[in-house]
Amino acid sequence: MNGYDLTLQFGDGTYTFTSAIIISKFYGGQVNFMGKTSEGDGKYTTQSVIFNTSAQKGIVFQFMTSYITVRNIKIIHSYASAGGMALSFDRCSGLTQAYACYISNNNATSGICAYFLSVATGRFVENVCTGGAFRGLKAENVSTVITYNCESVVTKPVYGMHATYASTIVKGNATLLTGTTGDELADVGGVIR
Repeated sequence: MNGYDLTLQFGDGTYTFTSAIIISKFYGGQVNFMGKTSEGDGKYTTQSVIFNTSAQKGIVFQFMTSYITVRNIKIIHSYASAGGMALSFDRCSGLTQAYACYISNNNATSGICAYFLSVATGRFVENVCTGGAFRGLKAENVSTVITYNCESVVTKPVYGMHATYASTIVKGNATLLTGTTGDELADVGGVIR
């Protein structure tokens, strides 16, 4: 679907799945993955659209040049082994963004709430991360992610934000993801500023 707009809007309820939801190879246009938009913007934990997954990768957007928006959803990720991630943007060269989402990942040894890999520009705005994941937000392989008005609640991740392999996380304001061991982890040329 090159150059078209695609909106996937989900009705209220809980959607349970054991395999990844993968949206791949859209070029141009927009892809919108939406919950109940009347819930509006802002940080909250009572989204009406809930994705409950035990897949290694929960919701994945990959190999895209489209403008991608994920908005007003709750992701509860319970993959117990290494490498689990609730929401992933993988090699997307258009603007990728998550707004007003609640993301939970309960794997404290390697789990990630939101992962941006080789992304041109990402926005992580008004989101809540919880569940004790290893990382709340991870940017890797020359990704640039702007975070604004996000927070870690209840069971915080080990690290709030992790920038690695020449990636940059830009802190848009003072309300940021925090962690139990550290709020920020920057290594292998990663920068958080």
